[in-house]
Amino acid sequence: MNNIPPLKHYVRTNWLHDPLACGSYSFVKAGTAEEHLCEALKAPFGRLFFAGEATSANAPATTQGAINSGIEAAKAVRETAQGPHRVVVIGAGLAGLTCALELHRAGRKVTILEGADTIGGRTRADKIAGIPAPLGAAWIHGVDTQDNTAKELADQLALEQLPFDYDSLGAHSDQRAAIDALAAQEEEVLSSVLLPDDSVSHAFGLTSDPQKAWAAHVQYTQEFAADPAELSIMALREGLRAEGRDVLLREGYMPIVDALAKGLDIQTGQVVKHVYQQDDGVIIMMQNGHQVTADYCVVTLPLGVLKQNRVKFTPAFPIEKQHAINAMGNGLMDKLWLEFDEPFWDSDNTSFVWQDSQLPGLWSYWVNGLKVFGKPILVGFNAGNTARLVAQWRDEDVLSSAMRAVCSIRDLSSQPAAALDAR
Repeated sequence: MNNIPPLKHYVRTNWLHDPLACGSYSFVKAGTAEEHLCEALKAPFGRLFFAGEATSANAPATTQGAINSGIEAAKAVRETAQGPHRVVVIGAGLAGLTCALELHRAGRKVTILEGADTIGGRTRADKIAGIPAPLGAAWIHGVDTQDNTAKELADQLALEQLPFDYDSLGAHSDQRAAIDALAAQEEEVLSSVLLPDDSVSHAFGLTSDPQKAWAAHVQYTQEFAADPAELSIMALREGLRAEGRDVLLREGYMPIVDALAKGLDIQTGQVVKHVYQQDDGVIIMMQNGHQVTADYCVVTLPLGVLKQNRVKFTPAFPIEKQHAINAMGNGLMDKLWLEFDEPFWDSDNTSFVWQDSQLPGLWSYWVNGLKVFGKPILVGFNAGNTARLVAQWRDEDVLSSAMRAVCSIRDLSSQPAAALDAR
C-alpha cells in the first residue's frame, strides 16, 4: 500500500465485547450531578461494599481513582467489621487488588475472585515488538497532584515514566487551526458559569461547525471516551483536578498489578453470576457452579458490567444505587497497536491526528511508538460512538480502515502544535 512496509503484527482491543468489562471507563453525562452519583454508587449496601474508578468523585476514570477507591473500601470494611472476618473481593483490577492488600495487612482473611484467566482487569497488557502493549490504562495523569497514589506506586517500583508531550503533534495546518481555536474557546467557556445540564457540544456550538466538531473529538472524546453531545461540560472541570504533567508507563501497569497481588489469595477464572446476602453473611455463586461464602463482600465490577446486569444481586440494589448505575456514562476507548518492519513516518512528533472525510472521529489520534518506545509502532485510538461502531467490525476491516489513516501520517508536517492540553 503506497510503498508502506508490510504490517508485521497487530494488537486490537474490543472492550465493548469483553463480558468482564462491557466498556472502558465512566464519564459525566450531560444533565447529571457526578459527585452525588459517585457517592451513591460507593455507598455500602448491607454486607456489600463498593470500589472502582466510577465510585471516585475526586479522580473518576483514572487509575488513581481506582486505587484510592480500593483503599477507602478497605477502610470502610475495617470500621464496620471488627475482628477476623472473611472478606471476598470481586475483581482483580487495581481497585480490587488494593482493597484486598489493605485488608490482608490488617489481618483479615481475604479471597479475590477474578473472572478472567489473568489479573489486572482493564490494565492488562499484551506484547508487541518485544515490549508490553497495554490494552487499557497506560498513562498516569497529573503526576504533580498531591497524593497521586498511582505515581507513588510507580516510584516505589522504580518504573520508567515517560513524559508525554501533547504539544508535539503532527497535523495539517487547517487541523492545527481548528484545535487552536477550540483551545482558545475552552478558556472562555470554563471561565463562565457552567450548568451540569449543558453538553460540551452545546456549550461550544459544535453542531454548526464541522471542523470544530472534529477538533472536539480529538480533544474531548479521545480523553473522556464519550461524544461531545453526551458529555457534560462539567467533565472539563473534572479534568482540571489533576495537576501537572501526564506520564506514560513504558512497562504499563502490570508491574504495579503484580506487586499488589503478591501474597494474596486470588482465584482466576471465577465468573461471578449471583451475589446473595443473608443476615449472617454473603454467598457468591459462580458461572461454573462453584460458590464461596464470606462475612462481607467488596464489589469492584466495572460500571459496564453493572449496567448490563451481568451479576444478579439479592436483595436488589436500593433505588439510589441503581439510579447511579443507570445515570452514569459508560465510555468506550479502543486501541490498535500496529508493528511494521521499519518506520516510514516522521519520528519527531509524539503523536499525530487524522481526519476521515466520511467519519471524522475515525482514527483521529495516533501515538508515535518510534519516538515514545523506540520501536516501529503506531498506536491508533477510537473513542465514543466511533469506537462502538468499529467494535462491530471484523479484524480485517479494522486493519484496512486503519491503514488508510496510516498512509496519510507520513505526509504530516513535523511542526509542533501548542493546542492540546495535558489533561
